[in-house]
Amino acid sequence: MEPDLQVLAVRNGRVLLPGRNGTRKPGIWVLEWPGGCGHVGSIRTRGRTIERDFWPLRGSLTPGTRAYLNPFGFDEDPRTQFNLPYREVVVPSAIGGYPAWFLDGPARTWMILVHGMGATRAEAIRLLHETASFGLPSLVITYRNDPGAPGSPDGLLHLGMTEWKDLERAVEYSRRAGARDVILVGYSTGGALIARFLLSSTLAESVRGVILESPVLDWHAATAHYARHHRIPAPLATLGTQIAGWRAGIQWAGLEPLAHAKELRAPMLVIHGTADPVVPLWTSESLATRRPDLVTLIKIPGAGHVESWNADSTAYGKNVREWLQRVGLEPTVSP
Repeated sequence: MEPDLQVLAVRNGRVLLPGRNGTRKPGIWVLEWPGGCGHVGSIRTRGRTIERDFWPLRGSLTPGTRAYLNPFGFDEDPRTQFNLPYREVVVPSAIGGYPAWFLDGPARTWMILVHGMGATRAEAIRLLHETASFGLPSLVITYRNDPGAPGSPDGLLHLGMTEWKDLERAVEYSRRAGARDVILVGYSTGGALIARFLLSSTLAESVRGVILESPVLDWHAATAHYARHHRIPAPLATLGTQIAGWRAGIQWAGLEPLAHAKELRAPMLVIHGTADPVVPLWTSESLATRRPDLVTLIKIPGAGHVESWNADSTAYGKNVREWLQRVGLEPTVSP
């Protein structure tokens, strides 16, 4: 991302920023600049400029520095924001090894976390912070065409149609390492990838539960929603989807989790912001309506796409921890 904000002042635990490019959003965000980052929190004054609470995480910030707001994290390092110890591991497969973060823990239920298209493993850091007290060994994976991971034979993304096999390798990895069962966590298109795994893999029986945030459950609905929000003519958006599908050989009927809701078996926590400009909230509402026996839907007011923790970290963390307890997991270490 390009630094699009000039820092106006830094003083007494606060930062003064121009009132634009997301600086008016409430909640907790990461302010990044060349060589450093920090959290911005509560808004103290509003106007043409915005003063917010600020605490540095790395480096020092001075007036005049150009920076930008990021909902995820910095440095591809869980230690930077929340001091979460981890190590790099490699998940093997027939086409090569996939880099992954591994966070150890005493529990025999593992979490496997899957980022969305165009995002990175840093997307998962916020949830890992909220679940640390449960002592769940956690594997934050990459999949084909990610930096450092093997590429697909055609070099194209397949929106979960083939990528689910990389998740399957990660589940196998966890089982060989002693996992009794797994909790799958997916963000945006990572949710679609998980759904494809649940519908296709013989290892789906080892899934204890699923946490999805802003999941893509209906690609055509997501494309139309995105086009409306960004004022893209509907025919142009439809044509783009058709061309992308043709190039990658995508079979759309197999990539619509909402249409296969009756085939799902694992308990699910679905978290979705009410102001999501990318994936329509109604698709998550529809899944919850179709499978009230499995799905717990949490709506975070005002949250954008995969920004529910940032908008309301208290509600986010509380709901995640309560749901983990409902599927039979208990905190094993002090928060």
